[in-house]
Amino acid sequence: MIYLPLPGLGGFIVDLARVDSDDAAQVLQETARSQGQRRVSRTGLLELQARTLERAAREADWHRAQSFALPFLPPLTDLEPTDPLRRYADAAGNLAAASLGGDQRRQRNLIDQAEAQIKGQGISLISTAPKKNDRRTSRLLQVNRVWLDAIAKLRARLESEVAANPEIPKVYITGPALDPRDPDAVRIFRGRRDLMEVIDHDLADDRRAALFLIGQRRMGKTSLLRMLPPHLGNRTVLVTLDFQGLSGSGHGAHPHRWVAEATRGAIADAIPRMTVPALPESDAWGQTLAWLEAIEARLEAHNRRVLIAIDEVERVQTGIDEGWSTPVFLDFVRAAGDRLRHIRLLLVSAHPPARLGATWADRLISAVTRDLGPLPMDDAEGLLRLPVPDFPAEVFDDTAAQAVLEQTGGHPFLIQLVGDAVVARLNGDKRRAATAKDIRRALDVALNRAGQSLFPDLWRVLDGEQQALLRALAEGQQPGIDSRAFRSLRDLHYLREGADGAAYVFPLFGRWVRDHAA
Repeated sequence: MIYLPLPGLGGFIVDLARVDSDDAAQVLQETARSQGQRRVSRTGLLELQARTLERAAREADWHRAQSFALPFLPPLTDLEPTDPLRRYADAAGNLAAASLGGDQRRQRNLIDQAEAQIKGQGISLISTAPKKNDRRTSRLLQVNRVWLDAIAKLRARLESEVAANPEIPKVYITGPALDPRDPDAVRIFRGRRDLMEVIDHDLADDRRAALFLIGQRRMGKTSLLRMLPPHLGNRTVLVTLDFQGLSGSGHGAHPHRWVAEATRGAIADAIPRMTVPALPESDAWGQTLAWLEAIEARLEAHNRRVLIAIDEVERVQTGIDEGWSTPVFLDFVRAAGDRLRHIRLLLVSAHPPARLGATWADRLISAVTRDLGPLPMDDAEGLLRLPVPDFPAEVFDDTAAQAVLEQTGGHPFLIQLVGDAVVARLNGDKRRAATAKDIRRALDVALNRAGQSLFPDLWRVLDGEQQALLRALAEGQQPGIDSRAFRSLRDLHYLREGADGAAYVFPLFGRWVRDHAA
């Protein structure tokens, strides 16, 4: 048995790894079991891990580095969350995605993220080093320099490609609601500042009643909710629920219980110094309301208020119709509006209360109703022509922009569908300016995509009289503007009063009705 470190053993292991990494790994295992060689084993393993990471950077082997599928690196599952080695895997994941090519703006963002991760790791290593001459810290800082050099080379190649063949940024968002953590999403969010000001005004402490926000599908209701927190400021705690999943939440029969649970969690996160009482054991909505009143008294002491925003609230009516819910939630909403000042409910729906049924109209007669309609034309034009500051001005000239805005009517989802289709076509052809033909084709693409999602939803929620009027108008008939159906469709932003009578707000929808609506 050898109790003293063997001279030159560490160098031998490193040299052996150049010839056969498997043999080197076996020697490391054996030396790790020897009390005298254990320190040498740790030092040798550190050096081999550092060299492996450096080689991965020099060879741009990001795909294997992101999963640590390289010699001498431990499985990621074996690493503690705070282990500095994890940063290399995270950065490699971004660099692997960037190296695949594609959208230049996306590549640049991924490279920026990777660089920030490695630089942040360097700062963390220095600030948490156990002692001044810590070998692991100094060696990993050397690895960082190699990685930053490799990142700089990847960035230089990208910038050379951008200079030779600049792409139009793919910034239009045609899928999920806007995410406030995405800088592009924050820039794209247009035309709702006035409504957020109104909501803020409606939350004044001297006001009562629930708020009811109405807007068509894909008009931006969920995006508005997500963008509210920075606008309302730190005084307002925003609680968000999506009742789309109400039937499977376990709270279908008692939605007020879900409201209470979400409120308790949000307050605990936002105001940790505030003591939040335990939730009531009873399912009676009156007990939940009494619990909220107790919360409200404590909120006042902290100069805070709570806004409980419930998206897809019409799912309560679905539950009533299907037998898994009851109208008592509406009694809870009405009573909360009457008795609470610092806690307010914001109900979000595609339908006004009267459209949901007499029960809703009766219970929510005092609700403050706000409307989310199409974007004003100035905001719609800004969304199309300058969605982000570096968007090329030549993509949409005045004629192209007018054609798009006329067909989309200021609907933010439709505008972005068309914009996305135009950008994809221009980038594919390596052009920068849209022609009339490009606009026609993009409108056809948007019609097809909206016809698979948005337009059928807009059609299904209408009654027979409304559908008949829309169908007649789409077929070239002029039904007039004096009927109940026209007035209701005008209020819902389907139709408007044009120079010749009734006209579609979104002519693109009229094309779909003509060709597809049965």
